[in-house]
Amino acid sequence: MATPAQAEQLNHFKTPEIPLPDYENFEFDSKETPEYIAKIRAALDSPRKSHVLNNAYGVPQATPFVSGEISKEAATFLASIKPQWLLQLLYDQVLDVYEGERIIGSYTVSIARVPNDVRQFVFHITSRFITDTGGVQTEEIFDGIVTDKLETVCEKHTFTEESSTISIDNKRYVECQPNESYAVSVLRGDGEKVSTWLNVYTLGEVKGYVSECAHVLLSRLFSSEEAVPENFHVMALDAFGHFREVQYRKLKSRMMTFRPYKLDCFGFSRELAAGKEQTLHKVEEFFLNRRLIYREEAEREVMIKTHAIPPWKPTHYVAPVDLQVAQSTAMEEHWYIQMRRTESQASFKKKFANTVVKFPQLTQPLKEMVHLILTVRPDDVFAFVSECFRNWKDIYAEPELLNSNGMILSLDHCDRKPEPQAAVYQLLRSFGVNPNE
Repeated sequence: MATPAQAEQLNHFKTPEIPLPDYENFEFDSKETPEYIAKIRAALDSPRKSHVLNNAYGVPQATPFVSGEISKEAATFLASIKPQWLLQLLYDQVLDVYEGERIIGSYTVSIARVPNDVRQFVFHITSRFITDTGGVQTEEIFDGIVTDKLETVCEKHTFTEESSTISIDNKRYVECQPNESYAVSVLRGDGEKVSTWLNVYTLGEVKGYVSECAHVLLSRLFSSEEAVPENFHVMALDAFGHFREVQYRKLKSRMMTFRPYKLDCFGFSRELAAGKEQTLHKVEEFFLNRRLIYREEAEREVMIKTHAIPPWKPTHYVAPVDLQVAQSTAMEEHWYIQMRRTESQASFKKKFANTVVKFPQLTQPLKEMVHLILTVRPDDVFAFVSECFRNWKDIYAEPELLNSNGMILSLDHCDRKPEPQAAVYQLLRSFGVNPNE
């Protein structure tokens, strides 16, 4: 039976269910409140289709239309998971984050069992990603509760970005919590009051999805088990309540040094078990964080291949079904985008320091963050990417994918003609900026 301290700890993580928004009294941040409410209501009252509605920022976003479901192999594997397998994964891990050969931060993962009914296995998973580059400090925390069948009870996502050299003070708190019929993602400010509802969707049409915290548990399980099923496809839920299709596959074992946990800038592949993953087989006894655990250095990697709507792109574009179900390689060819830097990072920031407009959806950790820097003059539209993108190869994207709804996704100084004036003004207005003032 749980002690009072353990019960208090469990209650701390058991957040109450988030109710559906009070449409009549809720104050949205968007200026298009009536239209937003009407579209949300219509979406909830009818089956989800691949239509577009505005999110709480007033920016068009795709509804969570999903072209596929969990694969049979994945469903079979998830149903066969034994709690004893997961009990071997209860250890902390710290990896250095590199930029080139320089350590710029750390990635910490903690998995622990939550005191609960002895007949149930519930796990508390926390991941913390911290970087410090160019005077900009970022911290991203995922904190969630996952069952032994990888069912997400709740998940909280906190992102903080600060700088001592440039004007950046960006904080957000997102909470995604499903129940049997629907799920709600909310964005909170510094206080406890809900500031913005991001997404509301029904769960009946989406099967087999896992959260970011469940990804951590699943990838660690795959690192410790020899038999990873083929055709392991599941649906993943990102921090904004949008779905992406994810395929797990095991790469060929090879020796490598510790490398950073890394989510690539376009969201297509992710090394969740990068480096020598520490698995808990009874090989060597030692104390770590005052707990006796067993560890061996495993030389296996697990690669996640994702495709659908990339996280770096404003979620206003609904990819055709043939693109959504295409192979990951083909998706990369469609979605990679060329960005050539013709000025240094410092001079570019200084030149356009007073005309920065950032997409809220793009405030991922600094290594995945894309800033679109705009001026109110229609012919001066520039794209800027941070220094960490310098090693990514340049691949042109399909031009028609860059013009949907007039949202400017990328431009460089030489190779692309700026979008027309109306598109620039439309983009600025979507963020509450009046270009005529």
